[in-house]
Amino acid sequence: MKETIQERLELQMVRMRNKGYSYREIGEETGVSKSSVARILRNFDPEIEKSQKLLESMAKEKTDNGKQMTREQRLLEEVASLKAELRATRRELDHQTLRAEVLDEIINVAERKFDIEIRKKAGAKR
Repeated sequence: MKETIQERLELQMVRMRNKGYSYREIGEETGVSKSSVARILRNFDPEIEKSQKLLESMAKEKTDNGKQMTREQRLLEEVASLKAELRATRRELDHQTLRAEVLDEIINVAERKFDIEIRKKAGAKR
């Protein structure tokens, strides 16, 4: 498995965070904004050490002659990827749920204030 530049950068960020660097310091060192550093590091498990070990093992998974990774290694990589995707999806769902609630409340306030019905009525049109 070829290690991409993005994977190397993420691994460097995880290592720096484990050494106690702040997001700002990591950003200055890697050339990435501190908010992007925070977002990237959030994609890893709360136990950053496990994520670092997993990333390192993924980077070193090439066998002697660059043969394919073992089945277990591919599964670990896929699990880590799915966990990150699940966390991102949950954050997006929370955001969209909150957005829907806010928009619904805005409509409620507008209907009360202007005494008009904004929402469509249920049922067939005649």
